[in-house]
Amino acid sequence: MLTALGHRHWAVPDSQAAHAVLKGLGSAAVLCDVELGREDGVELCLTIRRCFPRLRIALMTGNPAAARRGEEEGFGEALAKPFTIIELEKLLRELGADDLGGRPG
Repeated sequence: MLTALGHRHWAVPDSQAAHAVLKGLGSAAVLCDVELGREDGVELCLTIRRCFPRLRIALMTGNPAAARRGEEEGFGEALAKPFTIIELEKLLRELGADDLGGRPG
């Protein structure tokens, strides 16, 4: 969906890969699932926020309890899965993705 909206994106398998990608970017936004299997997406985003305080971060989840946890940590309302391309586009606008260099020029 991100490609269809004209955004570049990176899918990474774990937190270590996420940190490596984020170090190489000048500016970006992070859209992270709350439940990552072996890792905790909220914890990952808390770490990202500490290491990269200027990044804009949003969470997505299909689990309402997990969504509340993200909100309690200050990440705002999580994008509820399944979501539509319109909902994703709205979230990206709210994150200010158009001014992040996320769209190819």
